[in-house]
Order: sequence, then C-alpha cells, then structure tokens
Amino acid sequence: MVMQGRSDKLLRASDPPRAWKICVVGSGDTAKAAVVHFLAHGLEVVWTGSNPKLPIKAEYLGDPREATEADVIRTDYDSVHREPFDAMFVTYPHMVLEEKMPKLFSKPMPHLRAVYFMFTFGDAMKYIPRLAMKYPAVDLAVGNFSFFHAKTKLETVHITKLMPSQYYLLHGEGPGHDFVKCLSATGFKLQRTQLASDIFLNCTFYSNMIWHPSLWYAHFLKDPREVNDLLNTETYLYRDISLQSWRTIYQIWNEIKQVGQAMDCRRPTWHDRIIGLVARAFTWMPNFSWLDTVLLRYNHSQWPWLSMNYHCDAKVKRKHFERDVIHGLLFCLNLGEHLEVRMPYLTALVEEYRGLQCFCNESDAKLFETHADANFPALIQLSRDLNSRQK
Repeated sequence: MVMQGRSDKLLRASDPPRAWKICVVGSGDTAKAAVVHFLAHGLEVVWTGSNPKLPIKAEYLGDPREATEADVIRTDYDSVHREPFDAMFVTYPHMVLEEKMPKLFSKPMPHLRAVYFMFTFGDAMKYIPRLAMKYPAVDLAVGNFSFFHAKTKLETVHITKLMPSQYYLLHGEGPGHDFVKCLSATGFKLQRTQLASDIFLNCTFYSNMIWHPSLWYAHFLKDPREVNDLLNTETYLYRDISLQSWRTIYQIWNEIKQVGQAMDCRRPTWHDRIIGLVARAFTWMPNFSWLDTVLLRYNHSQWPWLSMNYHCDAKVKRKHFERDVIHGLLFCLNLGEHLEVRMPYLTALVEEYRGLQCFCNESDAKLFETHADANFPALIQLSRDLNSRQK
C-alpha cells in the first residue's frame, strides 16, 4: 500500500553494487560496527574520529572478526581530507555541527561525492540542509535509524543485528542515491521516503529519538527512587520494557506525527490514524501484571543479547539525554508549540527530564534553551520546499 507523499520503493541487497571507498566518521560502537561491516563486504575503509582505536575485535552476527591497521586507513579530523575516498558515512550527525566539529569539513575534499548521515532527527533539520547548500558538489542522504545493534563488552564489539531504515535524498537521484544502493548491497534494507518529516520527525517509523527517552520515562514512573540518582545507577534498560514503556512510546509518537501533519499541511494517513487509535487504547488500558510478563518475554526473545548486556552507565545516559531528549524531542516540542499542536504527553516527558536533579546544574539547564533562537517559520518553509522538490 502506498502512503500519501511517500515512496515504498525498497532497495534490495540484490541490486548491483558499486565499489565505493568509504570514510566512517565516529569512534563509538556504531562506528566500529560500520568499519567491521564494510570490511566484511570487501569495501575499502577510511576511519576518522576523535579516538579511533585499532584493532577492533568484534563478533559480527555470530562470526568472530578483527579489523587491524593492515585493513583500515586510520586518520584524524585534521588529515582526513588527504585520503581519496568516495563517500562519507557519518554515524552521529551532530558531530558535524560547526561549533562541535569545525575540522571535518574545514578543508576541501574534491574526491568526496556523497555523505550518508545516520540518526538524522530533530534539530538536524536546522543544519543538514545548510550543509547541503554550503557544499553543493556533495550529494547528501539522511536516515533516521542506526544500521546496527552494537555494544562493546569486554573490549569486543558485539554486532547482533542489522536494522532497516528510511532514507531521504536532499538532491534527488544523484551520487547520494548510488551510495545508498551500495549500502543496500551490503545487506541493509533501506526504504526511500519523499517527506523530510519522515526522517527529522519520525512520522512513519520511530527511532532512538522516541525509543530511549520513552523507555527512561517509563522507568522513572516505575521506580521513582532512580529519578534523582539517574547517572549513578547502572541500569539494564532492555530488561525493563513493559506495558508502560509501550504506552509512552505510542503516546509520544502519536503527538509527533501530528506535528508532521501540521508541518507538511497534510491530512492524517491511514498509518497516522492507526497509531492514534493504538495510543488511545494504551492510554485507557489498565496495568495488567500478566501483560507485563508477556511483553518482557517477547522483548527478551527479540533482543536476547541486549537484554542481558546493554547496561547504561552515566556516560551512556548522558549521551541519550543530549542526543535524544535535547536535540530530538525538545526540538519536536518547540516546533509543535510554534505550529500550535497540543502535546501533553511530550510536554510531561520533557518536564520530567528538566526536573531531574542530575540535570539541574547550570550547563545542563542551558541545554533546555538550545532551540530558543531557532527560526521555526524558516525551518517549516524549508521542509516544505524540500518536499516539493521530490515530486
């Protein structure tokens, strides 16, 4: 079934690949997973980041692997422009913010033809299009999902699952589209959308922007003792996905979908209506303990390794707070307020985070003002202009 304003074309792994030389940007688990994945499929890899360490010991979909200096060209942000690669795979788009990573694009890279940004949601809408205008010779593609379930334990990166994603082409079918075909040929299921709101606001599929903050919020409601000591308690988040977790996810997602409808000047799709009905059903559903038990068993069967090993320490929690809450949901809330969309559940979630003792210092308090100077009318018009170019 084709949804209004969207393309259901799914790139298949059988599409003929082109041998791209890829620069992976980032030093975290996802970047390590990308390096191992591309090497496993015979692609040349350049790796740059704040601290890219080799060798990488990995368990890749159950297969032990290792990436060494002999396999990967490792460089830093000052020298990355000297390497002749075809495309850049950015694992965390907020790294390219000028105030955070001015060196990445500070020098000419005439060889660079395309960039794919993962985790492109929320206020990435403010700077990714600007980047596209600043570097018109480079074709940009953006996606709203991580391609990997990956987590490091005992110095080994466990890559347990490849994830599907939507993607959006800022310039149409150019080198960016060719690069997406290459990514698809390595095993990723990628579905193109013609609406920018599908990526930046998660209007068709929710990503970590909604997933992690909703899980934490449900955890706060279940165990208030951790609210004021969030960063000092180690939590195995995937062991605690309950009915309250799914209730929060669908309530938040339904409200953000309404923001997307207002921004795109469109009526709700059949998918929007279904999610709205599910959100209302969850709102009125009692907390059955037996249903929590069923959901926990299902979650553990879906993510067995993550359920046992994805522990969230202070560093992980702060990353999710800044990326998913501040750059993601807070931006959606501010955008929704500008569009006069009522969002009581998202407001309650953001206010819960704002009131946490561990985020009450001066620097964290300022984070909640991140979007105070955002030009929302210009962003809304930009999104509509991007969509019109896809037609």
